[in-house]
Formats: sequence, structure tokens, C-alpha cells
Amino acid sequence: MKCQHCDETFSDSVIPYHEERCEQNPANFPVEREEEKDIDKKIEDMTIPELKVVAEKNNIDIGGLAKKDEILAAILAAKPNGD
Repeated sequence: MKCQHCDETFSDSVIPYHEERCEQNPANFPVEREEEKDIDKKIEDMTIPELKVVAEKNNIDIGGLAKKDEILAAILAAKPNGD
């Protein structure tokens, strides 16, 4: 059987033990965190989902705002010095 995490092949008796260990190995899940990926991205260049994350992390209420320019304006208005 193939491991669902690393695609290596193991016998049926070994696979459950291997998958458990493999599942706990972060190297098998190279997921890039948003804050690492876009660390130098300007707020004006962010997408709507990214802006919503910024608002949430900074406790900025964007209510039912859906348009990028509205969300961006709310964030900039709420942040000191527009940073």
C-alpha cells in the first residue's frame, strides 16, 4: 500500500504505523503560511481575503463590506498613521 502522505509503498501490516508517524512529520506538509509568503506585500496590493485577514488580526470591524476599496479604507482608517 502507498502512504497517503509521502507516496512511499509499505506492506499492509506496516502502513498504519508508518502513516501515523508520517502524518506527524511537518516536512511532509510544506504549507506556506500567508504571513511568511506575503511579508513584504503592500496592503494596497492585497486581495480581499488577505485584507479580511488583516482586519480580523487587528480587530477591525469591516461589517458587511465586500468591495476591496471599502475594506481597504476601513483598515487604513482604523490603523494609526494609516500603517
